[in-house]
Amino acid sequence: MAAPSESSLISKLQSSDSSGIHALVSDYLRPLADLKATKKSKPDPTLIRSLAKRFLSFLNSSLSILPKRLPELSKSNDAVLLLELLRVYRLCLDCLDTVASQLASKPFSVEFQRLRFMHCLESCALFAEAEVEGLGVLERLRQPKRKGKLLPEIDKGGGGSKDLCSLIVDIAVSLVRCASAGLAKEDGDFKKIGGLNAILYSEHDLSILVRVLPPSLA
Repeated sequence: MAAPSESSLISKLQSSDSSGIHALVSDYLRPLADLKATKKSKPDPTLIRSLAKRFLSFLNSSLSILPKRLPELSKSNDAVLLLELLRVYRLCLDCLDTVASQLASKPFSVEFQRLRFMHCLESCALFAEAEVEGLGVLERLRQPKRKGKLLPEIDKGGGGSKDLCSLIVDIAVSLVRCASAGLAKEDGDFKKIGGLNAILYSEHDLSILVRVLPPSLA
């Protein structure tokens, strides 16, 4: 059986009959999915660049299609297909993360893609999963060598500092929404957001957040 082409996979992602798509995409992206850094060695940058050129078009197309398709699918009763497409979404994000170091993209582009995934989970009423994703992104952004500070000094420049602050604020607001939506099911949901105190805990961070928050939230 011939391996699926990029165009056939994109067509299947857009089709109402997308069953079995995860296995097909997983097989197609295997060269990227298997490329994991270890403590002893990191993937060859030349190989990563080669794989990025090969798969980036598919990843970008998939990450454009899935956020639009999943909320619509969540309104149907096809929970199996919804779960399968979410697995495809996560796989594409992980593969994008693998090649991110070789891409000429804006700072935190992968993290913003994960934020979009978080919003998608939220729109599908998968609030617990959205919380896990959001907290995971915040944890990735931790800078332990900055004496407890997660956020950079905006006024001192530094590429992408405002983007970083915007990203963190958006995640924090989404986490509160998710906790609020789940409150009827579990009163302890807001306690999960207390975990933000372990991440956004310095006066420095709080002062910057206040400066970049939308007026309605400041």
